[in-house]
Amino acid sequence: ALPRDGSECAVEGGTFFYAFKFPALKNLLDAFLLSNASNKINVCEVGFNMGHSSLLWLLQDERISVRAFDIGEHDYSKTASAHISNRFGADRFRITFGDSTKTLPEFVQKIKSGVEPKCDVVFIDGGHTIEVATSDIMNFRHGVTEGGEFHRENENEERKNV
Repeated sequence: ALPRDGSECAVEGGTFFYAFKFPALKNLLDAFLLSNASNKINVCEVGFNMGHSSLLWLLQDERISVRAFDIGEHDYSKTASAHISNRFGADRFRITFGDSTKTLPEFVQKIKSGVEPKCDVVFIDGGHTIEVATSDIMNFRHGVTEGGEFHRENENEERKNV
C-alpha cells in the first residue's frame, strides 16, 4: 500500500512522467471512438503499473471497458487497481496480475473459446525486453478484432524499438 505518513515510496516511471503522453493516448482513442460510434469498445492493456492509462481510457467514454494485465511487482499496483475497480465496476475494469508470458496465452485462449471478447484496442507497455515484448505482441495477434488497433509503448533496454 502507498505510505500515508508522508514517507517516500519508489514509483516506477509511467505515463504521468511525460506531458505529451496523456494527449497522445487521448488522440489515439478519440479517432477510434469516432470510427466506432455505436459500439462497446474493449481496450486490453499490458503494463498497468499505477493505472494512469487505464484511468484515461475509462474516463474517455462510458462505452469503454479495460482488461488490464500487470506483473504485479509493486504493492501500489494492487492498491490502484482496487480503487479503479471499485470506481468503475467489474463490467468496465478487470485486471490480471502475473507474468504476461503466462497470463496472456490463457486470456487469448478464453477469447478463442468465446469466454472473453476480442480486444478492439491493444496497448502494450509491459516488459521492455525483446523477449517479453515479442511474446506480448505474438500472444495478442489472435485476440484483436478485425479493424482493431494495436499500439506498443516504449522501447527495450537496448534502446532499440520493439
